[in-house]
Amino acid sequence: MIHDDIIDNDELRRGQPAVWKQYGVPAAILIGDALHSEAFGILLSGGGPNAAAAAARLATAMREVVVGQVEDIRFTERPWTGEQAVSIAEYQAMAEAKTGALLAFSASAGALLGGADAAAADCFDRLGRDLGLAFQCTDDVLGIWGDPANTGKPVFGDLREAKRTLPVIAALTAEVPASSRLGALLGRGVRTDSDLRLAAELIEEAGGRAFAEREAARHLAGVDDCLALLSMSVEIRASFDALAHSLIGRLKQEAAGKILKGR
Repeated sequence: MIHDDIIDNDELRRGQPAVWKQYGVPAAILIGDALHSEAFGILLSGGGPNAAAAAARLATAMREVVVGQVEDIRFTERPWTGEQAVSIAEYQAMAEAKTGALLAFSASAGALLGGADAAAADCFDRLGRDLGLAFQCTDDVLGIWGDPANTGKPVFGDLREAKRTLPVIAALTAEVPASSRLGALLGRGVRTDSDLRLAAELIEEAGGRAFAEREAARHLAGVDDCLALLSMSVEIRASFDALAHSLIGRLKQEAAGKILKGR
């Protein structure tokens, strides 16, 4: 997250100054590197008989994250529309690498360290990927329409940074009148607050927000499918369910908050 804030030039993390903003970029890079090394040290020194297998999964996950981050950066260099525009499939592959891989590692390594066999760990890997994609879909919605008081980021933040997120890509490929208007607006550059508001309205009109929310729900269903294959107590299953559905809960909290504020 420290490195991610540097890459995205995000000044806030959960409402607090990002590490790079508070201590400078060089120090933030070194702190992120130190934490990365510390993670391997903790796994290998206290992880028991499956420590090496868990560390190997972490190494694989970090390679995936780097690939996903590189693709995310490259996306901003591509046009909004046309044959070279980012497709939904390309975006989903990037999101699985950038976000899904981390939660896949967390779930599968936790299973290994808890004594599960490789087959169960692989099932947890799939669960984590679906959970990560549900999180990313939700985050993409909040990145445009989220309340800064809840997200800790500026309103329309992803649009300001010209990010190719799922609601935008889905809206541009919807082939409805709002898609063409959105493509023209993004093509000439979103510069003012009124441009940002119009872009958000066109994305919603073209169905981009609804598509991202449906994708979040689809991946949550994938989490449920994985849970159905795993043997665990009712209490532990309930905790997984609560974690998964808290992601969609973030969207519901936003909607409730806007209604209360009269927006």
